[in-house]
Formats: sequence, structure tokens, C-alpha cells
Amino acid sequence: MRPRLAPQAMAQKCVRVLQTPPPDAHSLKKGLQQTRTLLRLEASRQPQRLPERLPDTALVALYETIWPARPLPQVVRLKRLLVTGIRHAALVRLRLTDGDLTAGQLRLTPGQGPKARYGLLPTSGRGELAPYVERPPRAGARHLFASNRCQASSTRRVRQIVKQYARAAGLAQRV
Repeated sequence: MRPRLAPQAMAQKCVRVLQTPPPDAHSLKKGLQQTRTLLRLEASRQPQRLPERLPDTALVALYETIWPARPLPQVVRLKRLLVTGIRHAALVRLRLTDGDLTAGQLRLTPGQGPKARYGLLPTSGRGELAPYVERPPRAGARHLFASNRCQASSTRRVRQIVKQYARAAGLAQRV
């Protein structure tokens, strides 16, 4: 069996062959697809890492850390995340008009397309969310949990807040 060629060396050999005349992007893509077919190569995909469910003890510890905490907007945001089970991106995209407190529903719009789904809002959480839904919006604010610049807060910020409270709760595993 011949030793494998390093990827950079393999790329240099391909460049020498393809240098004159230089191909356009489309023909190069099609040529590489044909090469894969002739060599009977399958594209290998990394298995998708699914989230793990927190054990009940860890979840209780996280709840006990979040509930008495301050600042209040972070607490309300995290409670929506944990109680309703919505994703970070959906939480960030919630608009002021998406909360229906009388019906106990949150309208969750996906990133693409017109379809929307509804998440249930427990009766215990409606009172905390009411000031955010019913308050007059700041000039230009359209999102339920807007940043200080009246924009949707980032999913990165939500992950930072979750990580901060998980660390405070003493959780070693990823939340």
C-alpha cells in the first residue's frame, strides 16, 4: 500500500495539472465531482452532536441559581428558555407582538419561510412576561428582549448568560 499524500502536497499536484488554462469555478467543481465518482469516494459527514438532557439535580440547581438572581431581564429571558424549551435563536427573535398572554402562547417564527409554531406559556410565567409585552416599546425596539440599542440580542449573549448561571450553580457539564 502506498503512503498517503499530505493534503497540501495533493493540492499542489492538482494545481500543476490545472494551471494551464485555469478553469472557472463551475467547471472545477464539476471536475472534482467527477473525480470523486471515478475514485468511488463517499463524502463523510461528521455526526451531529445532539444536546444532552440535564439530570434533574442539575436542573434544580440551575433553577435555584436563576430564580433569586438579578438583573431581572436576564432572569425572565432564562426562565422563558428553560420553562418553554425554545431554542436560543427563537428566543432572540421573539417580537413584542409574539406574546399572547390571554391565550398563553408565544409565536415562534423560524429563520426562513412564513411558517410559525406556537409554544405554550405556563400560567406561572405570564405575570413575569406581562411587563415586557405590555410596556410601550422604546423608540425603534421591535423585539421582546431587545438590547440597549433596540436590536435583537445575540444568541451568543444568551449562551454567555446561561454559561454564567451554570457556573454559578456549580454545574460541570455543558448546559
